[in-house]
Amino acid sequence: MDTLTSSVLIQNGMNSHIFKTMNKSIEIELKFKIDSNQIKKIADNPDVVAKKEVHQKTVMFDNADKLMEHTDGRIRLRQQGNKISLSYKRPLPSVGNEKKEVELETEVGNFEVMFNILRMMGYAPSTSYEKYTTPFKLKDKPEIYIEMQKYPFETFLEIEGNKEEIEKTAKQLGFDAKDALVKPVDTLFTEWRIAKGLPFKPHMTFKDHDK
Repeated sequence: MDTLTSSVLIQNGMNSHIFKTMNKSIEIELKFKIDSNQIKKIADNPDVVAKKEVHQKTVMFDNADKLMEHTDGRIRLRQQGNKISLSYKRPLPSVGNEKKEVELETEVGNFEVMFNILRMMGYAPSTSYEKYTTPFKLKDKPEIYIEMQKYPFETFLEIEGNKEEIEKTAKQLGFDAKDALVKPVDTLFTEWRIAKGLPFKPHMTFKDHDK
C-alpha cells in the first residue's frame, strides 16, 4: 500500500474498494523533450502506428486557499476533440526520472457547464494551456501508450505503462530513461519564459505564449 493511499484511508475511513480503485489509477510515465530530427525519425519508424492529431485545451483549478498548490494536487478540466474529462492528479514519490502519480478521471458532458460548476464550488482557473497531441503505439508493444505533445513552446514525447516496458520502449525509440523530465509542463513553460526574460504567464496559447 502506498503512503498517499494509506493515509487517505486512515483519515477518511475509505473502504478497501476505493483503495483498490486508487491503486489501479497510479500512473507511471516518462516524458522527453524532442526536436524535429527525432520527430521525423519516429514518424519514419515502420513499427510506429500513429493516430490522428487532435487539439486539446486544459484548465487547472484551485480555490482561494490554494489547496491544490499546497497539497501539490491538480484539478484538471480538459477537452480533447469530442472528449471532455475532469480529473484529479497528485504526484507520488518517484525513483530517478520516472514520474509516478495518482490520477482519477471521469468523462463529463459539457465543458462550459463543468467549468461553471467548479467556479460555483469556489474553484477558479489557476493555469491553462493548449496543445496538439498525436497518440501512437509500437506494433510489438500495443499495451504501451505513447503520445507526441506539441505545446506552443516545445514538443514532448510521453510514454505510459509498466515501468520496465516503458524504459524498453524509450530505448527502442532512441531515448534514455535517465534523461526523462519530471517537472510538470507549466513549470517548464515558466522556466522557458524566464530564460527568455519574459514575465510569468499562467495561460499558455499558441497565439501569445511568447508575448
